[in-house]
Amino acid sequence: MNGGAPALTYTGLVTERDLTSEASTGTLIRLQCADRGWHLLNNCPRFFKDGKAQLIEKSTLSQLVQRFADNPTWGFADKTGRVVVRQDDETSRRSRLGLPPSRAQAQALESDNLIVYRLIVEPGQSVADLLTSSAKRLNRLIGVGADGVLQVWNPDYAQRPLYRIDYHREDDPDTVRNNVRAVKVRESLEGLYTRVEAVGQVVSWYPQDSNDLAPGMFSAVATSSAVSFDHELTYAEAGIWQRSLAPYAAQWKLNRAAYDSFEAVYRVRGHHQNGNWWTAGTMCELHDSVNGLDGDFFVGAVTLLRSRDGDQTEVVLKRPGLLAASFDRLPN
Repeated sequence: MNGGAPALTYTGLVTERDLTSEASTGTLIRLQCADRGWHLLNNCPRFFKDGKAQLIEKSTLSQLVQRFADNPTWGFADKTGRVVVRQDDETSRRSRLGLPPSRAQAQALESDNLIVYRLIVEPGQSVADLLTSSAKRLNRLIGVGADGVLQVWNPDYAQRPLYRIDYHREDDPDTVRNNVRAVKVRESLEGLYTRVEAVGQVVSWYPQDSNDLAPGMFSAVATSSAVSFDHELTYAEAGIWQRSLAPYAAQWKLNRAAYDSFEAVYRVRGHHQNGNWWTAGTMCELHDSVNGLDGDFFVGAVTLLRSRDGDQTEVVLKRPGLLAASFDRLPN
């Protein structure tokens, strides 16, 4: 692969070390590792800053990151103390594939156009809690790239599939394409709704009618034909403060529940295919006539395995177009 050149997959730290030793077998050390996001998950921001509780009325997402993730011991800040936020997953994805950056110098792009309004630091919140909730308001996932750079992003479902998985019965002419060692498909009815109603409420609404049991409240509905009978959900969404946002919230909830209700896990030979390392966040062409699955699927996760049987990879496939951090609070 790539002429033996290494591919950068993670930048992080060892979080746990487990050592066992026996006279007959020797010493075995097991390591638990994490990317730099561990620092965000396991540190709380200071409640008081300059003698005052931290209340931020308006800020860009990059300014929030600069404020809460600039600790020089965490590795996000450069030599000048500056922390930047990349606005996509492409650079990180290409790094894990062993490919050069697609943009000149692979510069992390500033997220100055992503505005966050009114943020309050509460006791017990982690830095990750604050940044994740802020990115969610902007319909962005947040994480750490392979090179250790913070990034906010959405899945790229339009990218070309890099892999192909085939699984067919012995009497199928396409059985010669089979490349699957094992498969496990999970489908859950719980997340397949035919109707989702998102309910919001105008803040500080004073009812004109004393008999109004839902002052300032409104809702919108998203529907689906996922199952042949009615399966309905009504939920309250604090993120919708005006009627125009309710349809987006309902559709997001419908999609996210459907995303969580399905996964297909395939175990294949090797850690790469057609010159591409197996990498999460990519697309995969699937042809599984045994389980009735066909089309392009989103690679949600990969696990690299090694045993006496050789190198193998577990690939978790999810239905595309469904995963998003939230919904657009300020749609065009």
